[in-house]
Amino acid sequence: MTKEEVQHKLENDPNFIAIKRFDFNISKLLERYPNGCSDKVIAQALNMNETQLKELEEKVLAKLRDAMM
Repeated sequence: MTKEEVQHKLENDPNFIAIKRFDFNISKLLERYPNGCSDKVIAQALNMNETQLKELEEKVLAKLRDAMM
């Protein structure tokens, strides 16, 4: 699977994650980690590194704060 295909699936398939050991399926990841997983696993699932994940998290939190005001 190319990088473009992975990105397309991440953006358009709500069940897709970018981790082969879970058969690219978020349900299997949730079975393995029912109470949450590490930032490293989340970043892998979203096809990004931990720094990018932290930046995304900050952007999402800022939007939520703005919406709540």
